[in-house]
Amino acid sequence: MNVRLGNRLTDGGVITILRWVLAVVTLTLGCFVAAPVSQAFDAPVVSSAAAPVQVDTSILVTELSGVNVTPGTFNATFYVSMRCPSPCNKTDWDILNGVTYTRQVITENPNETWWLVSGTFTYTPDLRQFPFDTQDLSIKIEDRLFGAETLVFVADSVNSEVVPEVRVPGWDREPFEFTSSTTTYQSLRGDYSRLVFTVPLSRSTIASITKYYLPLLIFVLVSIATLMLSRFEVQIATAAAGLVGVTVFYLTTGTTTGAVGYLTLWDLSVLV
Repeated sequence: MNVRLGNRLTDGGVITILRWVLAVVTLTLGCFVAAPVSQAFDAPVVSSAAAPVQVDTSILVTELSGVNVTPGTFNATFYVSMRCPSPCNKTDWDILNGVTYTRQVITENPNETWWLVSGTFTYTPDLRQFPFDTQDLSIKIEDRLFGAETLVFVADSVNSEVVPEVRVPGWDREPFEFTSSTTTYQSLRGDYSRLVFTVPLSRSTIASITKYYLPLLIFVLVSIATLMLSRFEVQIATAAAGLVGVTVFYLTTGTTTGAVGYLTLWDLSVLV
């Protein structure tokens, strides 16, 4: 009977030990299995957004004419070349300051497209230094569909040019400027890449002196000459005629600039 009881105690102890070992193994395996699941939920999300496509753009200006400072318009004819990794004809670019213009594809290759553009464009006149002013004639290009996160214009100044034959009567052409920037539209909640090709035109100094300041100098000399006259009545009549002539001349030349909200250099000269 004692042997049987010892056997039972021995069997029960072995079973108990096995249960404890099984529990420890189960808990250990559970910790190792659960750890990767916790790390999977805490891992950061990596963005897979692709870099924007860069479009190298060059402009060749072949004609400039019809510069009018009163409405701020000019006429131009030029070529636009765009080179990009994907077909460039898929870009739906637009000229922001174009009043009326036509755009025609001249040559089309897998990675480069040429357009011929001709029309009337606007600019903002600056007449503070008139008649020695400089006007910046700009061509502003921007894509209508793709934002800066998808498409970025790159200004290719090396391959851009204003042909030497371009002449604007009464103006001296200065070296062009070609830049690219990013414009933010709050209403669209996005950024758009923009190209600005600028051709500065300065008014001819010789033409300005001959047309404006030489007649003004003659009026001043005539007015001074009235002081040499002996009779006072004749002095008054001559000075009055000179004052009327200066006023009429000033009003005539004022039509060149139109209505501006500031005094130009010419206004100050006449007042002096």
